[in-house]
Amino acid sequence: MSGDLHMTFDGPPLHSMQVLLTTAGSGTHTIPSGYTTGIFEAWGATGASGGGDPAGSTQGGGAASGSYCRSSFAVSSAGGESVDYVIGLGPGGASSISSGTFSLTTMSAPGGGNGGTATISAGGSGGVPGAAGTGGTAANVAGNAGDSGQGPATPSATGAGGTGVTGLYASGPTAPSGHFLNTGGVAKAGQISFTYLP
Repeated sequence: MSGDLHMTFDGPPLHSMQVLLTTAGSGTHTIPSGYTTGIFEAWGATGASGGGDPAGSTQGGGAASGSYCRSSFAVSSAGGESVDYVIGLGPGGASSISSGTFSLTTMSAPGGGNGGTATISAGGSGGVPGAAGTGGTAANVAGNAGDSGQGPATPSATGAGGTGVTGLYASGPTAPSGHFLNTGGVAKAGQISFTYLP
């Protein structure tokens, strides 16, 4: 898939390997041979941020970030087996990892909510974060809320998007901030990480 990142880290007796997938869509991942532990991580997509109202100089609300889940598996004898995955499409799509020929409890990371649109007299509301991920054997964490947009009643608001949840080997996408223009910010896809340790 375009936009995907494959990284290696030096270390005896075999290098570690990470496959980071960031393009929305579905696919199958094959577990490589020669590793003892697999760390699977999933982040949901962000929401889209709200647009502002130029006539009132008000700001749309920031979008919320998606949730996160992580599992650790023994993969010494699993080389060549596969898992299925979905990378959530923004706004708000859930990401998941499920059994293929390798059996696991389905991991699901819901996406974050959209920021509210501003009116001439009020900033937009902040996006509601994705509910805590499910199915992770090591972590299941909710996303982060977006901040409300600036307006007469909320002069100190920033309209910031919710920060991406920090995982073990990567961090999730940070949601877009609210705009002062009519059009809000574009949502970001979720992501999936597979990391293998010797």
